[in-house]
Amino acid sequence: PTVLAYATRAVTTPIALNIATLIQAPLATTTLIVILSGLIGAALSPLILRNINDERAAGLALGLAAHAIGTVQAWQRGPVAGRYAAFGMAVNGILTAIWLPLIILNVS
Repeated sequence: PTVLAYATRAVTTPIALNIATLIQAPLATTTLIVILSGLIGAALSPLILRNINDERAAGLALGLAAHAIGTVQAWQRGPVAGRYAAFGMAVNGILTAIWLPLIILNVS
């Protein structure tokens, strides 16, 4: 079930590890995928978001795609982007922690 580790990619590491335990995904692989996802998302965001002038949209995108690392980068962009990034990261974490185990465990 190594492929199950990829399902946790879009949440922070602590949430991903709890989900991985529930769905029996390898913890080391889960950690690697989540951390790399955040780093790559934050590294590529200046290029990807260069034409996005709406701080709300940029912040939300960073929080959803690059979790905590993206949220830090959003705060550097501005307080509005930072707030939207934190909101996106939190809501995504809550929803993923609820629905992902339900889907995986019901399909298996």
